[in-house]
Amino acid sequence: MNFKLAWVDDKNSSVLHSKMFETKEEAIKESQDKKDFMLFSLEKMEDGSYTWNLLPYGTYYSFKVGIGIKNFWLKYQGYIFTALGAYVAYKIVFAPSNNKKQ
Repeated sequence: MNFKLAWVDDKNSSVLHSKMFETKEEAIKESQDKKDFMLFSLEKMEDGSYTWNLLPYGTYYSFKVGIGIKNFWLKYQGYIFTALGAYVAYKIVFAPSNNKKQ
């Protein structure tokens, strides 16, 4: 079995289902009635461990974008919070006061 079709059921998104196939065409055909699915090809099998390559089908692009956003957030969250804190402090310090006497 060289290809794995994995999908999430609409009624229970905490459960991941999967099915193995010999060919990519078989897996693609089976995926037609699935809404949220991903397709993988087997890259390596060694000592009971499997390495899968994610193929560009189904929710591939959503997954890649989500991972990119997560990695960006993890890398730059300190800078983002620092900039946000500086902006809020600037607005507080330099905000026009409605209590000034004219």
